[in-house]
Amino acid sequence: RAVYAALTDALYLDGWGVQGVSALMIAAAHGHESTVELLLGHGASASDEDSVGGTALLHAAYHSNWRVVELLLRHNAELDHQQKDGRTALMIAASRGHLGVTEMLLKKGAKAGATDKKGWTAVMHAAANGCARVVETLLAHGGVGDKAGDGVTPLMLAAAAGKDPVVEVLLDHGAAIQVRRRRGRRRGRCCQGVAAVVVVDEEVESADEAHAPEPLGLMWLRCRMKTATA
Repeated sequence: RAVYAALTDALYLDGWGVQGVSALMIAAAHGHESTVELLLGHGASASDEDSVGGTALLHAAYHSNWRVVELLLRHNAELDHQQKDGRTALMIAASRGHLGVTEMLLKKGAKAGATDKKGWTAVMHAAANGCARVVETLLAHGGVGDKAGDGVTPLMLAAAAGKDPVVEVLLDHGAAIQVRRRRGRRRGRCCQGVAAVVVVDEEVESADEAHAPEPLGLMWLRCRMKTATA
């Protein structure tokens, strides 16, 4: 119990701050493969959830412990389990740029087109965090690159965050662009049939600010669009 308490405190101090964390989840998070195997052999359940709905598989994916991920899947861990915010192990691995875990989960049959509570796919999580190689891998495996329910696209997320390598990947895969202003906001919109990108979701406080210089990401996209159509 003392070891368990110490490990739980360590996870909390690292910013996890969740309750209901099991010994199996802790071992999975720290990549202790032999301990995970021992616990599973003594009846620990890979289906147990913490207070946010995370399982040992999601903890392992978060920390890129691919051997533990593989071990948990061999013991019937639910591949596409969604925690309370709707994220799966694939989305978590993708958002953190864990290419190896992402590839493994895809090979095991993880649903690349699954969406979380925001309507985001794994591609969108990877794009927002600048994980270009993961984005490319997901798209190659049929990952959905379309917009979420609120109209946000992977391209908007990458461009707004200034993730140029991801923007390049998405453009190369046929992402579309149209930029317009409406209702006091600058924002990107996806327009079918136009080959390029879109950005921003930036408040315009006043009429003067509406004529302020555009964000670098948007300027870059405009230049790219002009080059592509020249």
